[in-house]
Amino acid sequence: MNKHTYTHIDLSYLYEIADDDSDFVKEMITDYIQKVPEHFSELLMASKEQNFEQTHFIAHKIKSSFQFMGVTQLVDLASNIEQISETKDAQTIARNLATMEPVVDKVISELRHQLSVL
Repeated sequence: MNKHTYTHIDLSYLYEIADDDSDFVKEMITDYIQKVPEHFSELLMASKEQNFEQTHFIAHKIKSSFQFMGVTQLVDLASNIEQISETKDAQTIARNLATMEPVVDKVISELRHQLSVL
């Protein structure tokens, strides 16, 4: 079971669905660390290009990754971006992405730490 307390992640749901299988947890965390920065970069590009359909799609896709890692703040921001992309409000999307970016970096750092102690 996860014995560490982090600022941004809450792995209790991940451990629950993994039935405390540390190999499964390692696999999920590793996958997250590899894929989320790439998906976030795609989200930034779609937003920059004002491709609102793609912005909506990517925000929806990464939201579930954030949920697995218990990153409530990023789940909320991704949901906001999903909804805002419907109204094509590029400035509000950009503000949400600017808020997300440093948190994504901190989440990756916390997950790397968790991997190191598994």
